[in-house]
Amino acid sequence: VVSLTTRDGTMQRGGYEAASAGKALVTSDTRVLRDYFGPAAVHTAPEPAAIASAIRDALARREELQAAMLDLRDRRLAAQAEGLTRLAAVLGQ
Repeated sequence: VVSLTTRDGTMQRGGYEAASAGKALVTSDTRVLRDYFGPAAVHTAPEPAAIASAIRDALARREELQAAMLDLRDRRLAAQAEGLTRLAAVLGQ
C-alpha cells in the first residue's frame, strides 16, 4: 500500500487499511506517521526518486514488513481493548 501526504499532522487512512490487512506500507516521512507506524512501514520524502526507492525497498522487504504490520496491528488492537476495559470499569459496567 502506498499512502502519502505532504501535511505533517495527517494520519493516513491508507495506513490503517494496510495495518488491517497486514500489508506492507510506504508512507510519508512525517513525525505523526513515523510515531504510529515506526519500522512497520517504509517512510519516504514526497519526491519522485525517493518514492520510487521506497517502493522498491518495500517490495524487497515485503514479507518482513507484512509481519511487522501484523504485529503492530495486534499491539494496537490489544491496547484499544485494554483502554475500553478500563473505561468500562470507570463507568461501572
